[in-house]
Amino acid sequence: RGDKVKIDMPIRNIHRTVGTILSGTIAKKYGQDGLPDDTIHVRFAGSAGQSFGAFLARGITLDLIGETNDYCGKGLSGGRICVQPSQKFRGEPTENIITGNVALYGATSGEAYFRGVAGERFAVRNSGALAVVEGVGDHGCEYMTGGTVAVLGETGRNFAAGMSGGIAYVYDPEHSFTRYCNASMVDMEPLLPESEQQGKLPKDLWHLGQADESILRRLIESHVRHTGSKRAQQILDDWTHCRSSFVKVFPKEYRRALTEIAAGKKAAA
Repeated sequence: RGDKVKIDMPIRNIHRTVGTILSGTIAKKYGQDGLPDDTIHVRFAGSAGQSFGAFLARGITLDLIGETNDYCGKGLSGGRICVQPSQKFRGEPTENIITGNVALYGATSGEAYFRGVAGERFAVRNSGALAVVEGVGDHGCEYMTGGTVAVLGETGRNFAAGMSGGIAYVYDPEHSFTRYCNASMVDMEPLLPESEQQGKLPKDLWHLGQADESILRRLIESHVRHTGSKRAQQILDDWTHCRSSFVKVFPKEYRRALTEIAAGKKAAA
């Protein structure tokens, strides 16, 4: 009936593709639009098996206290995934893996928040999802074509290989990220204040300047709200200083396409 529902249940690593049959049922009844945000909120505790939240439909939130295996959020389709460690965990989330390899592979829309580090090939072929993570392994954002990814920690090698679209923001207070980024298809730029960014772009592209600071900050705020991340809260508390430590990864092809679109609109006007 579309009523809001909250469910609490345990999960084990033998449980694979959790949420996918539910998403298929919603897609069959409501189509690609799915349900209003957070209509179905499922809170799990434990260790999720492979493909947790695969193809998750709009209107579903999967809130996991624990960790996931590989392929979390594969084909994410409008839903929301939040993963944070158990309160019993005594380690530092920014130094520990919380989701396996190839998370968000082929995601098209939706949100994902990981309070911890992801394995290799995070957000490969992402084409529209928003994601925040506190570190990634090798080949992060490989072949990404859309969406926005914020990495609040270290990356592995070959970041952004084949990345032709979307934007990534990497927190780099140690100024070491250039050694790990594959710059063949992307530019690495500082996160400029909105006013300065607007001064460097045609007026039709000012929304990109707004995305640099305001959208990144909103993503980090959402990360705090959904995972209780201390790293994200520390960044927000010292935003004036910390924002200068972010590197914007901007695909060259994406920049060219946006410039052509803006030029076309100007000519049509």
